[in-house]
Amino acid sequence: MLQYIDKYLPFVEFLSYLSVIAGAVFIAIQIWQQRKNSRWEHDRQRKQSTIEFYNTISSQSQAFIDTLENMNRNGKVINYKLVNANRKTWESVTWYLSRLERLAVGVATDIFDFDILNRIAGKYLSRIYSQLNEYIKEARIFENSPERYKEFEFMVNRIIKTP
Repeated sequence: MLQYIDKYLPFVEFLSYLSVIAGAVFIAIQIWQQRKNSRWEHDRQRKQSTIEFYNTISSQSQAFIDTLENMNRNGKVINYKLVNANRKTWESVTWYLSRLERLAVGVATDIFDFDILNRIAGKYLSRIYSQLNEYIKEARIFENSPERYKEFEFMVNRIIKTP
């Protein structure tokens, strides 16, 4: 009887090793699939967050945006002096630019999705930056804050360079 068991022992050992290898391959495939699904879900949430944050900024500042457009249509250069001449205008400009700066920081750190933002608002953000560029430059100088709104500027430059 012992000879009978010894005869099949190598085959049983081979099957044992084969099942361990098959189990390891199965686990590796499951881990890979889970990571793939997790990355897909993360990317989807990042895109959704980008849209939601941008929509929040837009809806909360629509009156300011209309005022900005009217000022621009009337040929007014939106500079530091003009913005600081009126407390409400100053509050609106700084609030809006600080939200756009947060958005830009989120894009730079991959919290928000650049491609989605560029598709839904790229040209618009470039235009806003152009309209407020003089104010931004002067605010950096007059307030001794050379890094002010730099992330927004970097993001707009990236938008401009993207085909």
